Amino acid sequence: MASVDFDSLLKNIEMEQRDPQPLKESDVQASVFKYLESKDLDSHPSLSGIKAKSWGQIKFMKSQGIRKGHPDLMIEEPAGKYQIFFLELKKIGGKLSEDQKEWLKRHIAKGHACSVSYGYYDAIYKIEKYLQGEPIIWEGKE
Repeated sequence: MASVDFDSLLKNIEMEQRDPQPLKESDVQASVFKYLESKDLDSHPSLSGIKAKSWGQIKFMKSQGIRKGHPDLMIEEPAGKYQIFFLELKKIGGKLSEDQKEWLKRHIAKGHACSVSYGYYDAIYKIEKYLQGEPIIWEGKE
């Protein structure tokens, strides 16, 4: 496993938080998935953030198993005592919905590593901490 410069990631997080025009959540997710693909990690989006434009679409999405508030990202890579890492991706300044909080609590209760990131660099930081076996677990304080 390649070494990660966590100090540089922390500096990038600080810079990203001061950016007057931070990335939209969909852009954060697209960038994070490119990063994960470059590392050949087994990862999957939840698709729960897709906005349906009609009741028909909502009904179809539910029939396909897409659930409101499910974490945006699941990484199936063993690390430390965990087998799966769930990450809710937020833009800088984003807030968790009640549905998202409930899903995170549910996954933590099952013994999965779960975290929330705010921006691209925070997501990469939390992914890399997980892969090092030192996940930053969401504590439900938001």
